[in-house]
Amino acid sequence: MNDDGFTLSDTLAALAIIGLAMGGVVTGGALLAKAQGRTDIRVARVAGLKRASVALDDLLAQAGPFRSRDAVFEGAPRAFSFSCGQAGRCGARLAGEGQTLALAVTRASGAQETIALKGVASAHFLYVGGVTEGDAWPRPAARPERLRQLALVDDADESPLVQALLPIDQPTTCEFDVVSQDCR
Repeated sequence: MNDDGFTLSDTLAALAIIGLAMGGVVTGGALLAKAQGRTDIRVARVAGLKRASVALDDLLAQAGPFRSRDAVFEGAPRAFSFSCGQAGRCGARLAGEGQTLALAVTRASGAQETIALKGVASAHFLYVGGVTEGDAWPRPAARPERLRQLALVDDADESPLVQALLPIDQPTTCEFDVVSQDCR
């Protein structure tokens, strides 16, 4: 026996180890690519929801307060609108279904913005008053109250995706009534 080189069994063992290592590298790369794809989808979803949150906050910042007895604000499960001066009606609506769901916002200037809600298959608006909440505003047969919050809710798990607080300015001559949650 000569110690000057490798035997066939040494070479086959080395090739088997290299093959296993390469298989591990390829599998790891595939798993990493899959994880990166899921991360990209989540980042796109969060970015779309952030844009929707900012758009709704901007839209509602100078509006209101909205009282149920005034009928200035009209809300349905997939859209809401309100009077915004001489420009007519401002509001937002959900457009599309499935993976193409988008929020279309109409501003006081008449400008429209469409925001893709990636990863959201179906959603609806939820209107929260001082006492009641539901998917329509004003609430039928409800006592007079003020709209305090508007939320965009995922239909799949009923979790809020976007929340917008509405201004609840009170007149300086307000005598607050605890029962009606409003000024007298």
